Amino acid sequence: MLVNERRGDFYRCLTEKLLTYGLGRGLSYDDVESVDRIIDRLNADDGKMQTLVTGIIESAPFQGDSISMQ
Repeated sequence: MLVNERRGDFYRCLTEKLLTYGLGRGLSYDDVESVDRIIDRLNADDGKMQTLVTGIIESAPFQGDSISMQ
């Protein structure tokens, strides 16, 4: 069911939880764009964990930037 019907929900939840852990704080409205970019990358790369971790490390919130990195 997760693989076929709820893949997007799974990616979003996993991304939000891992980003929250990495930042050491809850997510804010400003983090939504970064989460969406990471999810797009996950969809394009078949959900690889390496893509998720790299996306979080390169994200604007993790880097402390106001503009997302790609």
